[in-house]
Amino acid sequence: MLLFLSGCGAGWGALAVNLGAVKPGMVPAEFKLTQTGPVLVLVDDDDELMDVPEARSMLARQLTTELVSNKAISRPVRPEVVEELRKSHRDLDQRGCREVGCLAEAEQVIWLRVRDFYAGEQSSDRGESARITVSIKVINAMENHEKSKVRLWPTTYEGHSLTVELSVGEAGRAGTRDNITRVLCDKTAATIAKLFYEHPMDEFALK
Repeated sequence: MLLFLSGCGAGWGALAVNLGAVKPGMVPAEFKLTQTGPVLVLVDDDDELMDVPEARSMLARQLTTELVSNKAISRPVRPEVVEELRKSHRDLDQRGCREVGCLAEAEQVIWLRVRDFYAGEQSSDRGESARITVSIKVINAMENHEKSKVRLWPTTYEGHSLTVELSVGEAGRAGTRDNITRVLCDKTAATIAKLFYEHPMDEFALK
């Protein structure tokens, strides 16, 4: 029974707890990624909101590292592959995420679309701390016949929206804009990765 349910999406979390598949005090994965095929992390910034050089590739690299470290995936596609593809395919950013995944020889693509981004050296630059908002989808890069089977998770068209912020203190300790961006990308990657593996419940949520 558990083998059948392991590929399920958002409904898997609550069901896993009821079945006893997840220990008390643990949060189940929202979606179980493939452990047999290659998985690509693809960050799209169509509106060019990430105005810090290397921010997009920084986020892709760190999320890939988090997923591997926490055994959410076993066969990552090197983030550098996308940069290599951009050199040989000038129109890569105009292609769909499934097609990019296919070119990268991935089975699944974790597709992040940047909706908001800010990383200034002073919180007073915009009256708030550094922040990023992304929508997240998991795509089946191998499906090219039935459109309904391309999107694996979530079921909503818009994707899973997630916002991560740095407090004024976190941004202040980071110092420079480049360091603030790095810390923000690290925190975002760690937060997104938890969607795909079982992890301890936040201590505040237990109270």
